[in-house]
Amino acid sequence: MPIQLAVVPNLEIEGFRRIPATSEEFRLVGQRIETLYRENELRLIGEVEGEEWSKRARTAAAASRQSAELRWLYRRTSNSTPAIYYFEAVRELKDAEPLRGLKFTGWIRSTAQGPLEALTLRGGVYDAESAEANRQPVQIPRGLLQIGARTFWIMSAIDYEWFGFHLYEVMEQEVRRLLTSVYRSC
Repeated sequence: MPIQLAVVPNLEIEGFRRIPATSEEFRLVGQRIETLYRENELRLIGEVEGEEWSKRARTAAAASRQSAELRWLYRRTSNSTPAIYYFEAVRELKDAEPLRGLKFTGWIRSTAQGPLEALTLRGGVYDAESAEANRQPVQIPRGLLQIGARTFWIMSAIDYEWFGFHLYEVMEQEVRRLLTSVYRSC
């Protein structure tokens, strides 16, 4: 089914806030993200493009017991429920050149039943030229649109060879990218 978008006049765009790394909220959400990382590590490494990089990532990850480091955590400005978070975490790898580490990103949400649950999780690797190696976020939430029962996140995205915007729809069980606009600099 084709994606249909329209400009709606007077539509309010809600902002996001970055959760400070020193906050209790960051610590609690970070614990859940670490658990989700451990539960999904092999599947996420399997998403790595290229057989050689995937093999290096698996070997280095198996040799290391290092935790994933939560670097970026965002949520919408309002305290509406359920709370939905976007995060970026990494796990540095030793002796895996040219790889520097594994990246782990996604959306999680609060539930009435207990722990935060994953909506969408993605994995990959990063090298020395990537945003992760330079401790920069890959995606930054810029605005949230609530249109009826539908919720859309507008995200800017940047890496060493391109920048652009993504439009995501946050649904009951997953987050789906609907649109990407990219400018390549190389």
